[in-house]
Amino acid sequence: MANKHLAMVLETLEFLPPAVLPEGYRFRPWEDAMVGDYARVINECFPGETHTHEGDMKKEGYDRFQTIMIYHGDEPVAAASAVANIAGGSTRGYLHFVAARSSHKGKRLGLAVCSAALRLMRGWGMTSCLLDTRDNLLPAIVTYFKLGFKPVPVDDDYAARWRAVIDLLKSKGFQPPC
Repeated sequence: MANKHLAMVLETLEFLPPAVLPEGYRFRPWEDAMVGDYARVINECFPGETHTHEGDMKKEGYDRFQTIMIYHGDEPVAAASAVANIAGGSTRGYLHFVAARSSHKGKRLGLAVCSAALRLMRGWGMTSCLLDTRDNLLPAIVTYFKLGFKPVPVDDDYAARWRAVIDLLKSKGFQPPC
């Protein structure tokens, strides 16, 4: 089933890179008035889908979330959400809906926004993190590898898909650490 997302895990949140932004970019603390900005970033990055902040954060079993956004001036350019089930006693967070607008490609915004979200999870007491991604999101997968995430081959289909993704990354000059 090629429509299932691929899973990745970061086994420890102890060694995270700093959340560094290029000049002119800034993190902005979440306010409810930013829901339209979130939708603009996410919907641009996932064409053909319609996302809302409220809908995306209703991940079953999670009771805490915080979306982190990056702005260039007044323009929203990247987003990621830290999600956790603190009341349920889990120490594994979930990195949800990571997106960076293509008009700002090459600025390492995905790495910065992910690092900020992971640091937030660590502050909540999370010790590891899970995420889901799609086979075709190669720049995102490279970012996740750089953060230390590893593939989770849950069955033969996943293992074969991961082999194909890793082979494609190698053909493009990136050497995954696995």
